Amino acid sequence: MDFFYITHDEELKQAALEWQEEKVLGIDLECENNLHHYGVYISLVQISSKDKHWIVDILQIENPQPLLNLMTNKKVEKIFHDFSFDLRVIAHQWHCHPHNIFDTQLAALFLGKNELGLGSLLEEYFKIKKERKFQKADWTQRPLSMEMLSYATQDAKYLIPLKEKLAEELKKKERLAWLKEELAYLEKKGFTYKQGDFLDLHGASALSGKEKSILKTMFEIREDLAKKVDRPSYFVMNNRKLLSLAQEPPDSLDGWKRIHGVHPLVKQDAAEFFQAVREASQKEIKILPAEHKKMTGLQKKQVHELNLQAESLAARYRIKKHLLLSKEQIKDIVLSGSDKSLRDWQRKLLRK
Repeated sequence: MDFFYITHDEELKQAALEWQEEKVLGIDLECENNLHHYGVYISLVQISSKDKHWIVDILQIENPQPLLNLMTNKKVEKIFHDFSFDLRVIAHQWHCHPHNIFDTQLAALFLGKNELGLGSLLEEYFKIKKERKFQKADWTQRPLSMEMLSYATQDAKYLIPLKEKLAEELKKKERLAWLKEELAYLEKKGFTYKQGDFLDLHGASALSGKEKSILKTMFEIREDLAKKVDRPSYFVMNNRKLLSLAQEPPDSLDGWKRIHGVHPLVKQDAAEFFQAVREASQKEIKILPAEHKKMTGLQKKQVHELNLQAESLAARYRIKKHLLLSKEQIKDIVLSGSDKSLRDWQRKLLRK
């Protein structure tokens, strides 16, 4: 497939002039997500109109502003598939808040589909088998082969026709307005990327205060080492090993030097780990439990009744219950006595 491969700022400026004349564009990203290297960042941005295709090589572009102008342009609709991660990374990397967005996965969810992956939808609507050859490829390597670049264009290429098919079905079911309201809500709410910390590790909450202190110290040193070698954190030391050492760290410098199942840098920096852990073991980290407003017997009954209503309606409309009414919304309705957390489409269905 023919496409324009953009590697210079001037090329990006010229492409942006064309993009601003379009009403709708399909957009897909290739990112590094702590799989081959340290950190989360965008490598490529693939953009497709109905008849033209572009690949923007972010790693070779010095000024991405023309691309960011497209993201914030309210006159151009941007179609993503499962935009949650993409928009979080865009916000994290560029402090950019995209406007006029459409999510083909959310559209499929409103149609009550169970298979929500892009590959499943392309196969259903276009009889196309989505390739997976480069699904876990290192998109930071340069130069990229023509085969990889061609593969990268495939998802964005079909987003416009897929959106048209889904929107047509939603319109027939009288649900297109639901989706538009949900998209407007999500756009206004915005997306924030959260970098995980030591307390996000599975099993961390069960540790003692002293063990949490050791875990925090080791977690931070591991991050520094991962940055140093530009490899994912697990490459330096996996989470299971980290938790194990937080509970039973070596009690001598020699013990740290002979530790197994870690990157050689850990052994080389054994003195730093030994000293840092010894200091951390003299402290405690206490995490206060989150305050939860206790419900009365009547409120618990109301939650149960709302759950039953939501399940009944979800079954009738053949959509996921959490889409119709989330647990958080049910709790808010009962505790606040108000339905302000609902979107209009939800409110109308429930009042029926």
